[in-house]
Amino acid sequence: MATSLHCYLLALATLAFAGCGKSSEPVPKQPSAREVLLTTPNWKLSSMIEVQTAPSGTTVTNDVRPYNATLPCAQDDYTHFNTDRTVVVNQGPVKCSPSGAQTSSGKWEFASNETEMLFDPGTPPDIHYRIQELTATTLSYVETSVSVSGTQFVRTTTYTAL
Repeated sequence: MATSLHCYLLALATLAFAGCGKSSEPVPKQPSAREVLLTTPNWKLSSMIEVQTAPSGTTVTNDVRPYNATLPCAQDDYTHFNTDRTVVVNQGPVKCSPSGAQTSSGKWEFASNETEMLFDPGTPPDIHYRIQELTATTLSYVETSVSVSGTQFVRTTTYTAL
């Protein structure tokens, strides 16, 4: 009888322990609609426009894409945002520098209820980029800064889904 009771208690303890393990497993986080829009396509840089407004009110608008963004070898470059919060810039099949790396990477995260993005969060300075547009075909964000002379810089970066 003692052996039966011992086996019964052991089985009961095993079931109780197994039941606890299942309830403590983390529930996988479902991506938000905005995260799905951001992480689904590859993105091609289509424009980077900066508007400079001096304290006097004088305004100058410039295309400030990286120097190589318009080269033929850069036309197949793309950026991909991953759900693990990494971002990868890929040179595509035609590399501008054959000896250079195929990809470069960093980190990203949403901020302010997914209305802003941060790149390499936690690495000073944390610059918040306000998301202007995020659809299945367009990603656009704005960065605003002011120089020590008081000139305001508003840079709008736009990507198109490939």
